[in-house]
Amino acid sequence: MKKVIFSVAVVAAMVFTGCKSEKKEATVVEKTVEKTSIVEKKVVVERLKVDVKFQNQLEKVVASYLELKDEFVLSNAGKTTEIIAKLTTALSKVDMSLLKDPVAHKMWMESLMKIKSSAALMNTTTEIKKQRAAFIVLSAAMIDSVKAFGINKTVYKQFCPMANKNKGAAWLSFQKDIKNPYFGDAMLTCGSVQDTMN
Repeated sequence: MKKVIFSVAVVAAMVFTGCKSEKKEATVVEKTVEKTSIVEKKVVVERLKVDVKFQNQLEKVVASYLELKDEFVLSNAGKTTEIIAKLTTALSKVDMSLLKDPVAHKMWMESLMKIKSSAALMNTTTEIKKQRAAFIVLSAAMIDSVKAFGINKTVYKQFCPMANKNKGAAWLSFQKDIKNPYFGDAMLTCGSVQDTMN
């Protein structure tokens, strides 16, 4: 019982004092909740050799995704419909026939389903909280896609341990500086760079 109370107290302290200055407390919370699996699941994705044309098409999808991310940083749910339309258009121009390897094709099909379903879910609401929840799934699929296929451009995987109800959530950015799409101004710089991809 003491352990549970202590974890709750640490989380509360983090909320009020901000993410960056509480790295030690974040480690304590992570260790405490590890047994209940409330930590980010690590998925190993290996780089696959694909046609550079596919990479260029995927880069356009990533660019639209990052526009969407920037709107969440600003806590602006108003422009998301317009940007989701751009993302969907970019997605429709990705030629999966360029993926000759069955493993690559299967991986893209799985990511494509997640990207489409999360984008569609965001389009059903104007509530930023619900849109951000769908953005977590979208981000995971985009991260896996960039990791697997590459886009020939440096992109950073960033992670906030407090997002997704303290389960943590990641996103992509072309900039190394942290600008958190899950909290916006409330905790703009909460997070860290977990990986650098291209």
